[in-house]
Amino acid sequence: MKMCILSVTAATLFLACSGQAKADLAFAIPDAIPPAYTSPIGNDGLMFHVNSDIVVTALDYYVYFGPDSATAGTLQDAHHVGIYDATTHALLGSTIVGPGNGPIVGGGGLSSFLSVPIAPIPLLAGHDYMVVGGETPHDPDNGGPGAGNNTPGIPYGSIGNAAAVTFTGYFYDSSPVLAFPTTPYGTVYVGPNFEFSAAAVPEPATVASWSLLGLCVVGWNMRRKK
Repeated sequence: MKMCILSVTAATLFLACSGQAKADLAFAIPDAIPPAYTSPIGNDGLMFHVNSDIVVTALDYYVYFGPDSATAGTLQDAHHVGIYDATTHALLGSTIVGPGNGPIVGGGGLSSFLSVPIAPIPLLAGHDYMVVGGETPHDPDNGGPGAGNNTPGIPYGSIGNAAAVTFTGYFYDSSPVLAFPTTPYGTVYVGPNFEFSAAAVPEPATVASWSLLGLCVVGWNMRRKK
């Protein structure tokens, strides 16, 4: 009976670990005219609604690839990026992005991000969250086309999102440390982003394995009682 338990457990672990999905980037921004917005100190926050259970696997920050920048494609400063529960304002997880501590995702154009893997953060369908990133004066956000610091921000309708999430609003503050921003704004200045995978759904074979494991345990307990 112990052999039965060990065999089924091994099979279950193998099946559970074999179906991990490819990570998706949550938000996409227009890859158009180079933005030139230089950030002040503060936080950018992108609020979103989760449409199906997901697991956040990496936190990202915008990387400027404009031709008018001597540091295009890099981050000069460290940016604290985190995921907050939008209802409780609880910080669910965070990391430091930049300088140069991860790969570039998003295509390498004007809609690119530096990515840093994190311990998985599960987000539940039907709930609202916010990805927040700390700004610095040296690394520009993407605030849409414009001159110097006079970019108008990106219209809400131009922010694309993966099917599992829906962008619902932009918020900002002037805090020098990572915090949940509460001031809304009518356009978007993109700094933070994140990557995620669909939450794992047990395959039929996995469910069957767990059922068989339960039967084995019951049988073993009955045998011990005799």
